[in-house]
Amino acid sequence: MALKVYAAVGGLVFQNQIPLAEAGLDALLRKYPGHALTDDALYLKAKLQRRTGDYAAAVRTLEQITGNPKYDV
Repeated sequence: MALKVYAAVGGLVFQNQIPLAEAGLDALLRKYPGHALTDDALYLKAKLQRRTGDYAAAVRTLEQITGNPKYDV
């Protein structure tokens, strides 16, 4: 299920619907905490935040990744 949500968010990004994509990522992170896609979702969220000029939020989001490293593929 999480992969379907992540793919749907990718479609929103492709359509340049950034606010909806960020909301989808937030929902994914809330619904599936600790999932293998968490770091990918956080990284995509940081890229979207950087793209919209919210650099401080992007840094905070990236710190969530580095503060909780995963060792999966």
